[in-house]
Amino acid sequence: MILIDSSTGSKELVRYRPLNNDKISCLYNLRYGDVAFLGNGAERDLTIGIEVKNIPDVVKGLQDGRLGAQLSRMAVHYDVSYLLLYGAYVCGEDDRLLYRCRDGESLHAQGKTGYLYVESALLDIADAGIVVKTVTDIEQAALWIAACARQWSKPWLERGVRFSGFDCSSRAALKHKLRRAGILDKDEYRRACVAHALPGLGVDKAVEAALYFDSLQSMFAAEPADWQRVKGIGKTVAHSVVDFIRRRRKKSEKRA
Repeated sequence: MILIDSSTGSKELVRYRPLNNDKISCLYNLRYGDVAFLGNGAERDLTIGIEVKNIPDVVKGLQDGRLGAQLSRMAVHYDVSYLLLYGAYVCGEDDRLLYRCRDGESLHAQGKTGYLYVESALLDIADAGIVVKTVTDIEQAALWIAACARQWSKPWLERGVRFSGFDCSSRAALKHKLRRAGILDKDEYRRACVAHALPGLGVDKAVEAALYFDSLQSMFAAEPADWQRVKGIGKTVAHSVVDFIRRRRKKSEKRA
């Protein structure tokens, strides 16, 4: 469940899909941030917090220091923190920051604030460990929040491997190989995609791994001896795969 802060500015998010579905989100009096939910960690659930700001609010918060204080408190309170910035902005003459209004056409100058000043501040925030994301409007912000929550609902080891060494030709080859084997199951294709991102596993071995293991959980928990039972995988590759999985687990534990 995605929790949306019940304060005046934050609760506007529940007007937009898919956050307008009470099975996905609900209003709640959050102490820190505008949005919060739980995500899957290596050994425990992680708390995820999102601060949502439009362009004028970001500029004002940078100038009076309030944004820095908010994000500092979030970094302490949540395991992972995001700053979600919505609204289109550009650099005008003399480095003036111009942002688009709701009509999507007219541009307004944000006082004497410089575009480079804002961009530099956002980079500082990112360097401090806060993930910064920019979208065009509040409707897109609601969609991105739902996508972020969905991503964190995945098993921790599955996140981040989708495009690791995995190109379109490999995806097509996997589909073709699975079809030739008479396998059209979505879960098996998903396991093949994940397996292909592991070291030493080409298309053929990834397909064999997807067929051998009955779930991603069993794949991630497997010992080298289990991997050696997969057709085409020898001792060296088996140990390499298990070491890779364990390193990711340790990395995730350190972040948690």
